[in-house]
Amino acid sequence: MNIFGTSFNYRKRLVKIRRLMGERDIDCVLVHLWPNQYYISGMYQHMPWYPVEVADSTEAPLIVFRESGEDPVFLAANIVINAVEEGTWIKDVRAFQHESTLSSIEYTAKVLKEKGVDAEVVKYLDTPPTKEELKTLLSQLGMN
Repeated sequence: MNIFGTSFNYRKRLVKIRRLMGERDIDCVLVHLWPNQYYISGMYQHMPWYPVEVADSTEAPLIVFRESGEDPVFLAANIVINAVEEGTWIKDVRAFQHESTLSSIEYTAKVLKEKGVDAEVVKYLDTPPTKEELKTLLSQLGMN
């Protein structure tokens, strides 16, 4: 049950997402924007503002793993950690700013590595993908 007193079958949604991930050979998905996080976790972003972009202070990722034995991990900034812990069925909720001196991106990479997903930080601003690389990526995602 969420803060509105409604309940949804979040596990069923997770099964569906994992099936789609399996069809596309995707090991994990980083879910950033709060409407998408809500769909999976039931965590309603009840902040006095609704960010329209990904920001460390409000929307650290919810990490969904393809393997059914791996529960999702919800990373959160200190400003929202209590709301996340109270508002979701997900048990593994981590406040990255308390647990590490790493940035949210580096901490996310650390969690992915801990869970067996080979991750590295790609400094895309320093070496942006080419037009052809983007086309290939979109094609692989079925978004061409």
